[in-house]
Amino acid sequence: GGGGAAGGGGGDWRMATDEAADAQQREVVPTLLGFVHPGTYDSVDAIDNWLYDELAQAEYVGSIGDVRPGAAASANANAGRGRGRGGQSQSRGRLPTLTVDRSAVTFHHSLTVSWEDGTDVRVRDDDVIALYCPAAQDDPRAFHDAATVELIVATGGYEWDDDGEEDDDDEDDDDFYRHYHSKGGHDKTNTHRKDEREEKSGRGSWTIRHFPIIRETSCEFRLWARQPPPNKAASVARRDESNRAHPRNTNNDEDEDAATVFKLVARTAPISLPRAMDEPTALHLALSSDPAEMVVSFTTGVAGTPVVQYGPLVDEAVAYDDDDYLPFASEATGTSTSYDAGDMCEAPATSTDPGLFVSPGQLHSVRLSGLAPDTSYSYRVGVRTPGGRFHDVYKSLANFMYDDGAVWSHVHTFHTAPAIPFLEVDLESATGSAVNRPPPKPFTFLVYADQGSPAIGWDAAKASLERLIDRELNHPSTKHDEERTPARFIQHLGGLARSFGSANAWDSWFDSIGKLTTRVPLMIAIGNTEYDHLSGGEGGKDPSGVSSSRGYAPSWGHSVFGSASGGECGVPTARRFTMPSTGNGVFWYSYSYGSAYTIVLSSEHDLSVGSIQHGWLLHSLRTVDRSETPWLIVESHRPLYHSQMKAEELEVAIAMRYELESLFYDFGVDLYLSGHAQTYLRTCDGLYRSKCGIGGPVHISVGTMGAGLNSDPLYSNRWTEAFIEERGYGRVTVHNDTALHWQFVANVDGKALDDVWIYKEGE
Repeated sequence: GGGGAAGGGGGDWRMATDEAADAQQREVVPTLLGFVHPGTYDSVDAIDNWLYDELAQAEYVGSIGDVRPGAAASANANAGRGRGRGGQSQSRGRLPTLTVDRSAVTFHHSLTVSWEDGTDVRVRDDDVIALYCPAAQDDPRAFHDAATVELIVATGGYEWDDDGEEDDDDEDDDDFYRHYHSKGGHDKTNTHRKDEREEKSGRGSWTIRHFPIIRETSCEFRLWARQPPPNKAASVARRDESNRAHPRNTNNDEDEDAATVFKLVARTAPISLPRAMDEPTALHLALSSDPAEMVVSFTTGVAGTPVVQYGPLVDEAVAYDDDDYLPFASEATGTSTSYDAGDMCEAPATSTDPGLFVSPGQLHSVRLSGLAPDTSYSYRVGVRTPGGRFHDVYKSLANFMYDDGAVWSHVHTFHTAPAIPFLEVDLESATGSAVNRPPPKPFTFLVYADQGSPAIGWDAAKASLERLIDRELNHPSTKHDEERTPARFIQHLGGLARSFGSANAWDSWFDSIGKLTTRVPLMIAIGNTEYDHLSGGEGGKDPSGVSSSRGYAPSWGHSVFGSASGGECGVPTARRFTMPSTGNGVFWYSYSYGSAYTIVLSSEHDLSVGSIQHGWLLHSLRTVDRSETPWLIVESHRPLYHSQMKAEELEVAIAMRYELESLFYDFGVDLYLSGHAQTYLRTCDGLYRSKCGIGGPVHISVGTMGAGLNSDPLYSNRWTEAFIEERGYGRVTVHNDTALHWQFVANVDGKALDDVWIYKEGE
């Protein structure tokens, strides 16, 4: 359901985490409906939201049975239940109306909400419009999202241009407000003068361009009129008189703490969400430890048997329509899981306050086996439910498949890994020595970190990713870059949804990356925003297997390893992703792709000598076959070399070097990739013990995919070769056994801001 009743004690968990907040600066997480502040157009925060707190503690007058949905109800319906504007009892006239432009909506489609004043009751900027799902929800505090009319008006006039930058052209802004005012809304001149705003009357509307993912069967909006508390004027007069007599008196603000009163004055007709429970969302691919496998994960609101139908793509030039029946050659079923607020470690993730926990639905994972190497496949996903439940409305919806006992997704495609070239052995020779190895096929993959709930907003982030898809998947080669091949997978080095305990961010993040992750595998590393927590991990809650309450807490890292996950402690990540089963789930693992072997570590867990992870790493380095996979890449969220003046992060980097650098040197690691710093950094080649050119790996940090950039200055060092404060991602092309091409690519225009070739020693 929605945020649920205000469980968890409102501000109690915030007070309990104040100390951690001082050490861990958190970015704003947009609300479900993406509200922004007027003037600045900064996103309203879903976690630290004053209106949510006010609504949780408010008193409510009127019930849904008192107000007829979608029509102008008589004020008599609420007579005697509260006070109108100015404290006068309402006994006649017409209340405001609240309507929507459609009776049914599906994910990503637009919906317009409109309101109009009543004859005696006007809609003011400090009134509240809230979304309730299901429509029959009778608890006024159990809303999915809510905002004042002032915020809604600001949100309706807020857009981003094609470059993902705020459109702050004054003339365009004035045009919008003039257009809005022409419809009877609030003009721009009133956004800073509350007394004039309250006297405005008329009507207004707000278009939700992309209706969010809500796994319920129906919703409705309700308009709550803010009411002055009973005897407010008298109590204020008494307080003012007391303040004049005792100017230093600070103990007479009891009426300021009185709960706000809201009266229900309008509601929309119920809005049907016909596909919300069955439609697959959050669809993403992952590589397996077996190159002949692909893992397909997705989410639905309904439980059942997850199914993937798939088969070789006959003609890649054919654009399949979902209305076409595709004779898939194979079918596989999988497993499902989920999690609840109580499965996580600490607040805010464990709180059911508005804006925080919502059910993730059913999280499905299906493994496809026996795939041919270097081959394109088409596939679709769905869930078979007992009796094959369907809605009649499905039949009227275009591009939607419902057959064979399941509601199916659109048809997507993926491409399998190339075969690993093996050494040919001369069996006739006395030694049976290897005499030849076929040249490996070049391949490209992308690397980035620290994406999450971007400052530019989810819509702009999605547009930016679509440009990436066009240049890296659809048209990878240009007249200036003939040798490039389409990217075959993504390595995300942590800082995924960056939800900080607000569950809606996971759906929004998956939605923003869906056009990419349905086509290429998404491999992940665990970062601090996925795992770090201060308490609550005992009793088996920590999915990484750590038995202590706090998880990893080295004596030197208390100011760094805090509560950046918002109490999630890895639970959403571990339940939503399936990584190769070569280590410890999503936390550390390894896999091969073509001529490269990749080891993914968790910088948020113990890496010291004698630890479980260190022992696993040592075993992995000893057993990798460099004749089959000559390129050895190690990845983790945090860097080993950090060049910015941030003392606590330098402390972590030095500690990680102490534990890992000798292993990397001894086993000839070629490349170490990381994020976290939220800038781009590339070191010199052959870096070992702060010296260049003596045999260690190149270190590259690329935490620049959407989160706020780090502007801390650099300190003088010998190893920094490239440092860039701009959003972008890494492009890696493994050309052969001895040559690897690295580029740092700007998000905005695709230019290579850093370009370097890495060659094997001696080549």
